[in-house]
Amino acid sequence: MVFSKENSLFLLQKNALFREASGDQITLLLRDSEFKIFKKRTCFVNSKLITNFFYVIFDGRIKVYFYDESKDRKITLFILTRHDVFNVYRLLDYKSFNIFYETLDDLSVMQTPISVFKTWVSKNPKFNAAILHYLILKMSTLEKYVTASCLDSTTTKLARVLLNNASSNKSLIDGLPHKEIAQYIGTTRAVLNRHLQKFKDDGIIEIQNKTITIRNLELLKKHL
Repeated sequence: MVFSKENSLFLLQKNALFREASGDQITLLLRDSEFKIFKKRTCFVNSKLITNFFYVIFDGRIKVYFYDESKDRKITLFILTRHDVFNVYRLLDYKSFNIFYETLDDLSVMQTPISVFKTWVSKNPKFNAAILHYLILKMSTLEKYVTASCLDSTTTKLARVLLNNASSNKSLIDGLPHKEIAQYIGTTRAVLNRHLQKFKDDGIIEIQNKTITIRNLELLKKHL
C-alpha cells in the first residue's frame, strides 16, 4: 500500500487511540510525522529508532520479545500489527530493559519524534484515556500469556493460538516460520513441530506455504 496524507488520516481515524481527536488535530500530527517502511527482520535494538520515536503501525507485523543474554533465550511477548503502537515506554518516560522489537514483515508505520508526540498529547488529553485502555488490554493479554505458560500444556497453547488466529481479523501467525511460532507460545521449534505434525495426522489442520488452515474446528477445540 502506498500511503498518502489522505489514507493515513483515514487509518488514524479508524484507530481507537485517535478516535476522539479531530481531523484537524490528526492532520497536525501527520504534518510533524514521517512515513517509514522498515524491511522484514529489522531489529530495533539500542538505537535512535527506539530512543527518539513513537510509532503507529499502518501495515505489517512486529514482535516484542524478551531476551535473556545469559541463556541466549528469546520469548515473544506480543505480535503487534495494524492499529497497534510501540515504544510506549519512552512516551511515558520509562526505560525498558531486555525488551526488543523485530519486524516480521515489511512494516509500514507513522514515525513521530517523542517530544513532538508528547506536545500533541498535551493538546489532546483524551488520548491519555485511550492509551490507558490500550495498555490495560495489553496487560490482560500478557496476564493470560503468563498464566498459560505456567498451567497449560504445549498442545493447549498451540490450539488456543490457532483458534485466536482464525477468529481474528488480524493475521498474527500466518506465514511465520515455525521458530517464531514456537517463541510465541514459549516452546522450542522441535517441540512445536511434533505437535503440528500430530494435529496434521489427526486431520485437525493443514499446512501449505507456512499458512496453517484449520480443517476440524470442533476437534481442535477439544484440546483447550
